Amino acid sequence: MASFYSRSAHLTRVPVLVGRTMINNSAKSTAVTGITGSRTFLSMPGSRSLKAPKPPAMRTGNTVDMWGQKWDDLLQHLRTDQQALFQFIDEENKHADAYFKRTRNLTKSLFKEMNDFLRVESTPRPVPDVTDGWEYWSETTPRGPVHYRRRQFSKEPRELVLDASRIPGTLKKVGLSPNHQFIAYVVEATGNEWGTLSVHEIGSKDPPAQVENVRAFSFEWVDDETVAYTVCNDQLRPDRVVVGKWRDPVEKHTTVHVDPVAFIDVSKTKDKRFVTINCNTLESSEVLAIDTQAPLDPPRLIQAREDGVQYYVDHHTSQFYILTNADGAEDFKLVTAPTATPSKQYWRDEQVPLPGDKIEDIDLFADHIVMYVKRGGASAVQVRDVQGETAGAVHDVPLPPGTTVQPGINMDYHVSSVRMTLQHPYAHASIFDYDMKKRHLLPRQIQPLPIKEFDASEYDITRVWVTSRDELARIPVTLLHKKGMSLDGCNPVNLRAYGAYGICMEPMLRLDTLSLLKRGWIVAVAHVRGGSELGRQWHTDGKLLVKKNTFHDVIDVAEFLCQQGFSQPDLMTATGTSAGGMTIATAALYRPDLFRAIVLHSPFVDVLTSMLDKSLPLTQTEFLEWGNPQESAAVFNLIADYSPYEQLRRICANDTPPASLPALFVTSGLRDQRTPAWQVAKFVGMWRHVLARTDRSAARDLVSTCATDGGHFGNDELGQSGRLEDMAEEVSFLLDQVSGTHMKLRSEMDAEARKALGDGNALAKIAGLLKAKI
Repeated sequence: MASFYSRSAHLTRVPVLVGRTMINNSAKSTAVTGITGSRTFLSMPGSRSLKAPKPPAMRTGNTVDMWGQKWDDLLQHLRTDQQALFQFIDEENKHADAYFKRTRNLTKSLFKEMNDFLRVESTPRPVPDVTDGWEYWSETTPRGPVHYRRRQFSKEPRELVLDASRIPGTLKKVGLSPNHQFIAYVVEATGNEWGTLSVHEIGSKDPPAQVENVRAFSFEWVDDETVAYTVCNDQLRPDRVVVGKWRDPVEKHTTVHVDPVAFIDVSKTKDKRFVTINCNTLESSEVLAIDTQAPLDPPRLIQAREDGVQYYVDHHTSQFYILTNADGAEDFKLVTAPTATPSKQYWRDEQVPLPGDKIEDIDLFADHIVMYVKRGGASAVQVRDVQGETAGAVHDVPLPPGTTVQPGINMDYHVSSVRMTLQHPYAHASIFDYDMKKRHLLPRQIQPLPIKEFDASEYDITRVWVTSRDELARIPVTLLHKKGMSLDGCNPVNLRAYGAYGICMEPMLRLDTLSLLKRGWIVAVAHVRGGSELGRQWHTDGKLLVKKNTFHDVIDVAEFLCQQGFSQPDLMTATGTSAGGMTIATAALYRPDLFRAIVLHSPFVDVLTSMLDKSLPLTQTEFLEWGNPQESAAVFNLIADYSPYEQLRRICANDTPPASLPALFVTSGLRDQRTPAWQVAKFVGMWRHVLARTDRSAARDLVSTCATDGGHFGNDELGQSGRLEDMAEEVSFLLDQVSGTHMKLRSEMDAEARKALGDGNALAKIAGLLKAKI
């Protein structure tokens, strides 16, 4: 497995051994002092007529002077003046509480509805994961998940492995020792995305041993006594691998590899022969291997780094299996190399994908290779036989339509069945086992939504293709909607997009989606350039100097939905998270007339400031995605043009009154290390300054919340109930912003339709009305 860091997540780029971590859990984090207005949900007083918070004071003294351009960043002081930052966040949180007071009944109703979506008639029995003769499974409790095991086929009582709900912090990764006697795990306690590595003997009442004073990020067992783990530097980049006996003090551990540029993680090959040291940037890879049969020997280099060449390594019997884009294999191919000579000159093609297919992931078994493929933007799974008379034969797994595949844990190597999870936007995740010899897909756990709350048979999934303005691309868009949808321009739409790092935007189950669909909305998932839904080139066409393609694609999709009668600008909303928040914010500021409201979660909106400051986490590693504005005037000018904060700054500097901006709901976290709270506060503050210059009749709502215990992925302390409250608030904001317009349009349409029917010229009248509205 090979992974790297981005503003979106700790990602597995092409996760060769994805899902080996047995347990993932969230728990409470510590609080941040200095802000009194911590967000409390559904309780704070407010009024229908809300007084907006004052914009933060502008200050000179922070000058940007580069490539012949010069200006003052008048809100940059929010980075260093904590008192000013905390005061502004406090005022915004109080204003948000007051805003949601007026939608409190709706929010409570949505909260109950979303809880009802989760209701099941009977709790499904856990489906154990089997490895080395043991069965492991998890059970949910009000406190959190608890993990158990027993011997396979045994009737003995279950044995407690780990009660994750009692661990003070966020459990990041867990791994079993080869002999199944110990369990190791990394716990993040401060929101810094690194944590403490601990080892516990299963069944023992003794406290776990800890690897002290180490900022651990990932780890892997080398043998029952030895662990290899990565350590983060001050840039939040795991830059080194340390190996040692876990019972020994850290001083006796040995640093075996340091990488000056890459993000490093460690993983174990499926046959358990090697621990791989995976050193990845956004564009290239270098992998070293520790032989578990000789753990004290220096790691062996598989292939030295080459610009533009990515590769990911597993091992099977006497050879390495390598997934790579070498030799122009843009959408990756599978090659093999002898164990003794693994360098590139010995690579031999094993599986080259068909045109239009991209191999995203592989999983090795003794007799088969499973390949997870993206085909025309949809999920596909292929199985290749590697033993016996059928060696080399490849067949497709018959998947239910409309599903997205996630690989299962699949810890056992000597089996003929592969487990996978199938995701669908109108059903809970389902677990299937596929018999690779009998070619039979067996459901192990299927949990439909409660039909009383959401009847999936009443809804449909439609794929439409939008031609881009440059006519170089057809943008796939997944539409979730009620059956019998009318193309009368009166459907509210929530448009969602990401478009960065080659990440695919998958249409999976979301409770907020269900609530919108029940109210007649269309949810449009736009697979814009910058992702990799249509292959690696799709990513390339949406980054660096052609980054504007991403934003133009969002605008083109929104225009298409209006022109084709799906909706109209007064009913068009959009949602984005992290880099996707930048995508949506940029598109909405380019075309504020096209969107009624937008929602941004932990948005990356101060792009130029980030990319000019090498001291910030992630900046240097992300030059390959956004470009380096210090070394290129073209990059500087491009980022300055599209960065949402810079767009707002220019609007404020313009003497002419700004156009009406969409309503905005933005969330952030004070502990966020990827999109820091001070950057989001700058963006919100500049938006406030724009609103102060906007005609009052044209100004729309701006609601901003900052979770004082929240990081980039939210607030671990909230639990399921808190997350549902967050979603209920978001949906209530969207409904509040468009409900009046929606009801008015429907009323007008009904009146005009009745009138048209009365004079016998219905079709022409209605067609004319639609044209005028759209």
